[in-house]
Amino acid sequence: MKSLPVVSVIMAAWNSEEHLKEAIDSILNQTFQDLELIIVNDGSTDGTEKIIKSYSSGKIIYVKNIINTNVSKSRNIALSLAKGKYIAIMDSDDISCHNRLEQQVSFMENNHDIGVCGSWAQEFDSYGSRGKLTNPLSDNGLKVLLLFSVPFINPSVIFRRKLVKDFNISYDENYKYSEDYRFWLDCSEYTKFANIPKFLLKYRYVLKGLTRTAERTNFQNKFNVSKSIHSKVLSKLNLSLSDEEYYLHYRVGLISKIVSDYICLDEMDTYFRKLLLHNLNIAYFDQREMDKLLCRKFTIAAFHNFKNSNITSYKFILRRWVYMFIYYKTFELFFLKKYFINNEK
Repeated sequence: MKSLPVVSVIMAAWNSEEHLKEAIDSILNQTFQDLELIIVNDGSTDGTEKIIKSYSSGKIIYVKNIINTNVSKSRNIALSLAKGKYIAIMDSDDISCHNRLEQQVSFMENNHDIGVCGSWAQEFDSYGSRGKLTNPLSDNGLKVLLLFSVPFINPSVIFRRKLVKDFNISYDENYKYSEDYRFWLDCSEYTKFANIPKFLLKYRYVLKGLTRTAERTNFQNKFNVSKSIHSKVLSKLNLSLSDEEYYLHYRVGLISKIVSDYICLDEMDTYFRKLLLHNLNIAYFDQREMDKLLCRKFTIAAFHNFKNSNITSYKFILRRWVYMFIYYKTFELFFLKKYFINNEK
């Protein structure tokens, strides 16, 4: 009788012929080989199926959706088929470093209280490296990111299958956008998070990704989806917002990803004080980590306003937040440098 694999790698693919082979090869060539690779072809109309069928590896489990559904549906199909102790997420256009699974399995085996584990990533495009993607390492540092957005670099994540099985966690198929955000929010209720401070993934920057397309061309739909998730997070702080505050919260969440428009620092200051006060009373998020996150968001917004000559009347507010930012020793110059370079392009 064939033994069950230790890791089930799940991959949703839709019209992925350009980079799919690199993604598949990076999994099949892992130093950790006790795995299965579940690929769900979500109704592709290009050469995706031909590429998948060109492999004779017994590690590959192939499923084809007759029509294109969405990534949530495809991942749920893969989750239902997974037999491994651990489930690793892989996107069809990224590249896992050769020792990714070995490092992550070892970490999970030695940290039984951790249910979800990601890593750092090297971002690249067709021109080469775009920089390094890093997130906090600790449970508290990662979970406070849920206040605004996804806490992980999604295709770097591995998690325990027992977690999603015991608590009936799955991707919400009603979400066309931000499905990962909702999934990690659900997981956060039942387990601890962690990140390995190693670059175990090469993350491909592509403008055709659903989330980036939504951010640029379907802003309102993305906002409506995010609002429904944000309302769940903010309810943990016994906080209800006006429509204007929800819109501000969403725009703040986009800071460091894209620059949509000018954000009034006075409005940010008032709103952040409100968040901090409610969390101080409820203690849902770690207060120190929340301070650090809001300081970072505020400082980046202030630098953006400075670039557009909107900073003159906010010197006092800026000084207070920047002093806090420096106090927590999280002034990441490489991050700010990357931010400015990306927005000059």
